[in-house]
Amino acid sequence: MGVKQGCLLSPLLFSLYINDLPDALPGGVNVAGVNIKVLLYADDLVLLADLPEMLQSMIDAFSTYCKTWSLTVNLLKSKILVFRKGSRLSSNVNWSYDGEQIDIVNNYKYLGITMQYNLSFNMQLKEKLAASKMAIASNWNSFVLNKRISNDSKLKIFDAASKSIMCYAAQVWGFKSYDDVEKLLRFFLKKMLKPPNTPNYMLNLEKGLHSMHVHTLRLHFSYIRKVLELPENRLPRILAKEIIRQKCFWFEEWEEICNKNQVAVTDLPLKAMHKVIIESMIQNESTNLKADARNGTFHDLYPLLDFNRPPPFRYKLSTNVTSLIIKARGGLLNINARSFKDNTDGRCTVCNQDATENTLHFIGVCPVYSYIRKIYFKKAVLNESELINILSGENFIDLYNYLIEALKYRDMIINEFF
Repeated sequence: MGVKQGCLLSPLLFSLYINDLPDALPGGVNVAGVNIKVLLYADDLVLLADLPEMLQSMIDAFSTYCKTWSLTVNLLKSKILVFRKGSRLSSNVNWSYDGEQIDIVNNYKYLGITMQYNLSFNMQLKEKLAASKMAIASNWNSFVLNKRISNDSKLKIFDAASKSIMCYAAQVWGFKSYDDVEKLLRFFLKKMLKPPNTPNYMLNLEKGLHSMHVHTLRLHFSYIRKVLELPENRLPRILAKEIIRQKCFWFEEWEEICNKNQVAVTDLPLKAMHKVIIESMIQNESTNLKADARNGTFHDLYPLLDFNRPPPFRYKLSTNVTSLIIKARGGLLNINARSFKDNTDGRCTVCNQDATENTLHFIGVCPVYSYIRKIYFKKAVLNESELINILSGENFIDLYNYLIEALKYRDMIINEFF
């Protein structure tokens, strides 16, 4: 009251006005010897208690405070969230504000984060995944399908318009790997490149990018380091120090990541420790993906490729060029013998050699395309080793040009004679 709407003084005056609120409240929870009664952010307020009857006493005291200083509470937005291991609460448990019962909920959105009774972030991530996909859809025709925009530019737009939504508050939850988070990048790449029947390991290798978990873990690490540099009386620092002391929550996950990646970091400063963890994760991700590719049985020559070379997605190629090359590398071309798909007859329909029309036959051997092969590969026939070298990145542009002409000629023959 007494200031104009939008006045810059309003937030400061409000903060000063309610500055004595914690002193008017009983109860609270004890963290490392510090009693925390209330969390205040602008006009959002959270009362904290570890016993049902204490929470009611706090609500009653809060009601008295509001009446004294002419403050009103929006009960439609006010809820009770009980953090617990079990899924059900006793029917006798309830709380009220001035005689009006307050709803008890299993989840509540606080400062943009959906908090759940069991401390899970699954609901938060599913909501953000849906919003992130919608952001991709809203930019679909303007940039995802635009052939004039490079892959790198599309990735930058993806980072700004979609990834940023998905990773909201990753500083809080990013210490852990979530499949819903990884789904977003896979969804974007599949929509952009349209590779059929592509396993996750192949898509991750072909994009040549780190997992989303690497990104969210970096955000989380950076945040924790900043929190630990705060003054000693700040609640985030007190809480972070206690989590480290008790080796619980995100610190427990840190230890698990270290064990999983065989990293010994106990004697390192925090920033150096985080750097070692990230580098080890990246190295292990790459090693595991390559191992999965080597053990694959449904994608023709893909297990034999040289994965130490940059994948096509990391070259400055247009999306349609990248897409076709990935299909060739992964045995995903629209020819008769695709090992991931049941075919009644996988033989080549454009030559009379009774040969299986797989990747080697179509790109390297089939005599029908020998003149095209001579133009781009300087040879009428390619053996398996030569073709693997080409698919691994000897010259992706020549490979793309060959594929375009050969596929066009194949379609013409099939349409004319079959």
